[in-house]
Amino acid sequence: MRPVVPLPAKGRRRRKLKAILGRGVLAIAGGAARLSRLGRGPRPDVGGLWPFPEPPRSILLVRFDLIGDTVMSLALAADLKSIFSDSEITFLTTPGSARIAEICPYVDCSLAVDMPAVTHLQGALSRHTWTTSISAVREIRKSRFDLAISLYGPLAGCVTGLSGARWRVGYKSEAPAGCFDFALPGRRLPGTKHEVEWIRGLAGRDGGTPAVWDLAIPDDAGRRGAEMLPKGDEALIVIHTGARNGGAKIWPAERWKELAVLINEETGARLVTIGDEFERKTARSVIRSVPRTHDLTGKTSLAELAAVISRCDVLISGDSGPLHLATALGKRVVGLYGPTDPVLSGPFADDAIIVRTGIPCSPCYDLRAPADCPFGDTLCMEWITPRQVMEAALKQLERRRAG
Repeated sequence: MRPVVPLPAKGRRRRKLKAILGRGVLAIAGGAARLSRLGRGPRPDVGGLWPFPEPPRSILLVRFDLIGDTVMSLALAADLKSIFSDSEITFLTTPGSARIAEICPYVDCSLAVDMPAVTHLQGALSRHTWTTSISAVREIRKSRFDLAISLYGPLAGCVTGLSGARWRVGYKSEAPAGCFDFALPGRRLPGTKHEVEWIRGLAGRDGGTPAVWDLAIPDDAGRRGAEMLPKGDEALIVIHTGARNGGAKIWPAERWKELAVLINEETGARLVTIGDEFERKTARSVIRSVPRTHDLTGKTSLAELAAVISRCDVLISGDSGPLHLATALGKRVVGLYGPTDPVLSGPFADDAIIVRTGIPCSPCYDLRAPADCPFGDTLCMEWITPRQVMEAALKQLERRRAG
């Protein structure tokens, strides 16, 4: 067992500097949002969440986050379409996540802008980053949206406040004062409620009914995804070995290798690895352990990845975009959780299986910084055994056979 050590001082200083920069940028944006509201008069006392004498025709959803968060956010688009069936919904997000919004039938238009770059050290010093972000806000204001909703985070809240929309909605705790006309109470914290329920609360839904995604994979991507898969009638198990927003969420490569051997010996299933270039090293080590593994790491577009996942029988992953994408596609999943809280960010499905050790310091991720272990170790993930994960996968396969 490795010794438990604190996070290096250099890493702490860099994180603190980034936090100071981010707060400064957001304070400026929040002030600008408040100024933009001057002269609009007080919010009308109409009761309820939606203040419209007539339904909104144009709606802007704002979230700058990773793929998994974007997938869960699409449940709000479905709710809004059911409430305001004639509305046109635009989703403003990062370039990487915009590709997910594009395959959601409830989103009419996606806008991709790397606005989070202004809160990072390198991006904040780039003139191009600022001109691009300011230009995007100007174009949004020209659109004159009826309704703008901040789905999560202070940056999204500030952009919503600056959007020029007739009405602006978001959670009060997630943006500087004055960004929203209708500021909802509440704050995302571990152990509260699921992210999908927080999202659906922005539409006045209590989250009691299942979320709807209905992702529509383009025909050409679906065909290419099918052609990439190994042929055969055996069960198809897909594994994703990586995760974003913190190294503490990653299960060690040696564990993935041991799991691949167990899957091969005990199920004979077709085994496929997915991910991007960051997961290639681990994928290669898995292939060396089980040469029959079919490696698609770094070989798919996002739509093709969705097509591959849509054909699997079980997907195994840490807390990652592919895990939440598989859930949205109605697939059976096994999620490996350590620093992040499955109550807040687990797969939103009754039949999902979560594997975790439950050591006292887990979960520790509080949404303010990447999920890196403050002790310099990741025992919450390392102590998850391949046998535990294998048993969960076997249970999911049995459920599939039972229909």
